[in-house]
Amino acid sequence: MLNTVVNIPLPGNRFSTPSGSQNALAAESQESFLAGPENRLVEAVVRAVLENDARMYSPIVLHGVSGTGKSHLALGLADAWKSGATRRKVVVTSAVDFARNLAEAVETQSIDDFRAEIRLAEFAVFEDLDHLVERRSEKISAQEELLHAIDSLMNKGAWIIVTSAASPATIENLLPGLKSRLAAGLTVELVPPGVEARREIIRNAATRRNIELSDKETETLAESFKGSAPELIGAIAQLEATRGRAGRKIDAKSVRRLLDDRRPPKPPTISEIASAAAKQFGARLTDLRGPSRQRIVVNARDVAIHLSRTLNQLSLEQIGKYFGGRDHTTIMHSLRKIEGLLKTDPNLRNELEQLAKRLKK
Repeated sequence: MLNTVVNIPLPGNRFSTPSGSQNALAAESQESFLAGPENRLVEAVVRAVLENDARMYSPIVLHGVSGTGKSHLALGLADAWKSGATRRKVVVTSAVDFARNLAEAVETQSIDDFRAEIRLAEFAVFEDLDHLVERRSEKISAQEELLHAIDSLMNKGAWIIVTSAASPATIENLLPGLKSRLAAGLTVELVPPGVEARREIIRNAATRRNIELSDKETETLAESFKGSAPELIGAIAQLEATRGRAGRKIDAKSVRRLLDDRRPPKPPTISEIASAAAKQFGARLTDLRGPSRQRIVVNARDVAIHLSRTLNQLSLEQIGKYFGGRDHTTIMHSLRKIEGLLKTDPNLRNELEQLAKRLKK
């Protein structure tokens, strides 16, 4: 059924990118991939790879925002595929490492060895494609080299998995040929887990820690905490630590406290910002909102306008309306004035930073 969550086992995580790191919570989340309706296509991808079926899917591009599981899915698949026959050759690298190793191979005149290492692979994972940045000093284009490597791997029927924050088609300055090759396979967008998947992630994490969560508490967490799998597991770990310190069961109050602790603080209101700026500069709030052009008032008003924009993301129209009905052009002038002064006036910069810190508290 489309409204169920599929638990996709990922039996190991022996592979990692050379520049990657992994903590305990990330490792725990890698033991399986819980695919809700929002990520249902993942199930077909995993089945195709593990059953060594339908090579027409290769190359497979997994893209999505941070925390959606691109890397742990790609590396878990590489490990599972490798476990089928230990002699199978797997290569895992990141775009940054690929470019760096290529440059070193050119400098040491070992380009043939570099190419052989990549192209002899039967399963290749290229991580973080969107980080493949060209440098003018490169004697051989890293993008062109990757394109040739993918061509060679495709010709021999190897599995290729590429991860990226964005779809290759939308990455600026990516070679058209590279975009074309990757588009020839299967592109899958991974999105953060929906409520059904979050519910299962919470249950699994709680079970591992012998934490008893009622259906109501589980539902409250799943509905309220819209995080990635590692973030959800971290939340359960925090509940476990709280129980251990206090020696009590996890109840609704503990869950509410956890949600309050992890809820981002509300930004200060424009009234709070203006009042703080007026106090900082020794001016009156009514003067900031009025027509006064006294220097001390103008300085306080400009700072308040700047902070209203940066801390609260208010529109120019909203800011202008609060400060006495000033128009769009006047507010923009104040913003540009402060931005210019911040580059040359360290005292103002320090004063503004301290004021921002106090407002955030």
